[in-house]
Amino acid sequence: MTRTQHKISNATSVFRIVTRGGTRAAYRRSSNYKKAEWLNQEVQSLIDAPQAGRWHDLIKGPFRYKLPVSSLLSKRFLPPNWHKNAFFAAYSPITSIYEIAYYFLRERVGRKISSLPQTRTLFSVNFSDPNLIDLSNRPDIGEVMNRYDYSRSHQIVREFPDASSFQYPSCRAPDQGACVVTYDISCLGKTPKTEQELAYAFDMESSSVDVVSSITALKGLPLQISWESVS
Repeated sequence: MTRTQHKISNATSVFRIVTRGGTRAAYRRSSNYKKAEWLNQEVQSLIDAPQAGRWHDLIKGPFRYKLPVSSLLSKRFLPPNWHKNAFFAAYSPITSIYEIAYYFLRERVGRKISSLPQTRTLFSVNFSDPNLIDLSNRPDIGEVMNRYDYSRSHQIVREFPDASSFQYPSCRAPDQGACVVTYDISCLGKTPKTEQELAYAFDMESSSVDVVSSITALKGLPLQISWESVS
């Protein structure tokens, strides 16, 4: 069986958190709500819905964008004008929670924004890639995982243009939990294994976010994450 026939063997669970609501996601790249609405429209215009049709919406979402990668969607390990889309996840839900906390707080710290809890969806999916490249022990890993400068990670992607997945340590979670980015949707299961809602509530006074599980108990929650700890 070839890889394109989608065989997941020796799979492990990875966790990803998504926002249901594009305007809020776009806000982190803008200074005001009107600009966020404009950015959201720009991002939506980049979606190429027919692609990756056999996978669940939560999983295929990152793979539906038109290529090459727009500068609006560029991030660590995803250079602008790159020829592949990317799915980012972590091997533990707490690591994912810390990663998303950074973006959540960046949208709010220093701004007068509602402190009402915002819902995020945490899901897990099978992941398996025999060609995974682990970057964790690179001597320049500190530069690769610089919290603000993504240029070294972009260089690595260009150095390994045929790489299907990279593993790397989180630069937001205190335990530097392992994360993964895959450019190949066939490395992922077609449907989520688990799915639950999280509530992120902003505390303006302390510049922190309180994260709780809305329904199912999750080890490590409730959790308070400060802006200082992830920025």
